[in-house]
Amino acid sequence: MKILIIGSMKFHKKYEFLKKQLEKNKHQLIIPEPDKFYNEEKNIKLKAMQDFNKNLEKSDAILVANYEKHNQKNYIGFNSIMEIGMAFNRNKKIFILFNIPDNCKDELEAIGSIVLNGDIDKI
Repeated sequence: MKILIIGSMKFHKKYEFLKKQLEKNKHQLIIPEPDKFYNEEKNIKLKAMQDFNKNLEKSDAILVANYEKHNQKNYIGFNSIMEIGMAFNRNKKIFILFNIPDNCKDELEAIGSIVLNGDIDKI
């Protein structure tokens, strides 16, 4: 399966680790470019979202890497919520690495997100 990892760019090094682990299970992985990749762009967020769209088209699924951020366990930010919605609209599988936070639990459960509880072997 071809999987696109999404989440806070603060965790880019963790994405690289996830990529290596999932490739051992014969998956193909796409990770977003680090923020520094976009330093020359006038509208960094727009360019990153355009790249996300291109990568999503090539993918079968997304993996939401929702690590702790800002003292919030299982953090899923606004940008990730947008990306999850785009993946849902394109009928992609949606994997959530850790539990779904309460502030978006009903919605992410309703669209059939698969919670891995940290176990990437469930993919």
